[in-house]
Amino acid sequence: MAKQQKKTIKNVSKSKSFDPESSPYFTPIAFLGLGIALIVLFSEFIFSTEMLHGSDVIQAGIFFR
Repeated sequence: MAKQQKKTIKNVSKSKSFDPESSPYFTPIAFLGLGIALIVLFSEFIFSTEMLHGSDVIQAGIFFR
């Protein structure tokens, strides 16, 4: 009987896949994407002549004086 040779299996610890969190452009692109999404979602209000009115702002302004 012949001796069986051990097959060596190479461990690949890191593959050369793209990791977006290590990219220096990840954070600016994420903020830009979120900003564009917010503008698209609220474009009806942003580009109108309406204003936000709240009653609690007046009460807090008097209280903090």
